[in-house]
Amino acid sequence: MADQIQIGDIAPRVRYRADGTTLLFSYPFPIFTDVDLEVYVDGVLQTAGTDYAVSGAGQRAGGAVTFATAPADNAAVTLVRRLTIQRTSDFATSGEFKAAAINNELDFQAAALQQINDDLVRSIRLPATDPAATLVLPAAAARAGKVLSFDDNGDAMAVQCVDISAGLEISASLPLADSGSGDAGVSPDVSAADHAHPLPDWSEFGIASQAEAEAGADDTRAMTPLRARQAMQVLGEPKDRLARDTAANVLAYVLATNDVSAIVGGACAFYIIDSFSTDSLSVSTGATHDTAGGYYHNSAFTEDLTAGQTYSASSTYGTSVDAVFDDNPGSSWNSNAVGPGEWVEVQFSDAKEIRRVGIHHSLLGSPSSISSSISAQRYNGGAWTTVATFTDIDPGGGVMEYFDLPSSAADTRWRLYHNDTVPGYWGLREVEMMESATPQNMTLKPSSATLGISDPSDVLGYFVFEPDDDVTFGVDVLGAASIDDGATFATGTWTKVGNIGSGARELYRLEADVSGQTGSALTYRVMTANAKHVIYHDCIGLVPVY
Repeated sequence: MADQIQIGDIAPRVRYRADGTTLLFSYPFPIFTDVDLEVYVDGVLQTAGTDYAVSGAGQRAGGAVTFATAPADNAAVTLVRRLTIQRTSDFATSGEFKAAAINNELDFQAAALQQINDDLVRSIRLPATDPAATLVLPAAAARAGKVLSFDDNGDAMAVQCVDISAGLEISASLPLADSGSGDAGVSPDVSAADHAHPLPDWSEFGIASQAEAEAGADDTRAMTPLRARQAMQVLGEPKDRLARDTAANVLAYVLATNDVSAIVGGACAFYIIDSFSTDSLSVSTGATHDTAGGYYHNSAFTEDLTAGQTYSASSTYGTSVDAVFDDNPGSSWNSNAVGPGEWVEVQFSDAKEIRRVGIHHSLLGSPSSISSSISAQRYNGGAWTTVATFTDIDPGGGVMEYFDLPSSAADTRWRLYHNDTVPGYWGLREVEMMESATPQNMTLKPSSATLGISDPSDVLGYFVFEPDDDVTFGVDVLGAASIDDGATFATGTWTKVGNIGSGARELYRLEADVSGQTGSALTYRVMTANAKHVIYHDCIGLVPVY
């Protein structure tokens, strides 16, 4: 070694924030060998010799790590001394006393103790002033599927989680005895005003006085809207955004699991709640409503290209296959054979790269059935090639369903091929085929809702979007609110609240200052710009702030 290591009072851990260009990161604590250093980038352990090289082992001042490739901008780079705690040396009885050997052993022990202390201070511990507590976890079988909690003595215990995966339950009728506490039965439906309950009698609970509401020192008293208004005035009318965001998340969960129909009035403080199970917006220019999916979007595809082309089918029973392409869902085609191998084909006048197909099944005929597996195929001049296969098909066959295809070569002949065995003939009402196109900019606006109190100063709106392109909210998606029935709009500011579920849906809050308007006819407007494809799933609701 160049000099004798001394273990100073320094933590065996250092953390940096990368800038995307820096390769070298120093560590200010000594290590004995290169393998005593662990290197992490955003929590991922890196490989020595491949991802980085170490210098300075055996130096009391520490050394440096040099990356083969610079960590990404804003990545967390962590360097940790991690010793394998063992003793492999032994001193011979009456042997030669070497100060360097003793120093090395003591240095290693000090470094190992620092490592243990570093791990200890990063763990959950009792305060020094607490009495002793039983913190041993329950056995694995007793704590499985539960959460860690603590009893009145501060001892560890396992508590069962509440499972809400099946959705929320709403009272299906008036409570017993017209009070707020009877057992009235439950329903999984979150519908409309049928679930309105009478207010409990005032004697059933205590109401806070104005002084109690303003003081805010008692959490056992109930608050009326008037008391809440008085307290908010005293406190400078805070917008309690965290509480509103929490409520918005709850409503988003309810909408996602129960497919709520449009509610034009208010639900608590939320107005214009809509999951778009129907085409309910009063203005939807440049937009397409997808009934099956329950959303609006500015289509990234052309109009149907099948009109005026040449059609053929594997077999026909009754009506010609032309009925599938006549833009008339009242007419239909049925195959004259049962089982797989049936098909309908479109021959275009020039080569097309089809990226979306629409399929509207028919249950006409005797018997007839819906295929549960359909392939979109193109003819390359020598053979048919399957581009995509669809299996998520509505068994009811009552609506046009759209399926997206991956990019492929352009060909003049395209067909839908029936894969599975069904008990009847294959029946179709309509088939559409489309190419990719630049999305239109869309404008969306609902009918106005009437506020109970006029002239709010601000409006908070909560919306669920699924941006299909790289979208910047405030640039590519613009939001505005109005309290004068849309005569004037105040442009708002977007803030992402969080993701909805495990898919690509995102919950956004829009905040608009409407203090320059007067009125009680609340509405909003969502507009897209720069030809970005955006899917608009839900209006969680608008909240007036006074």
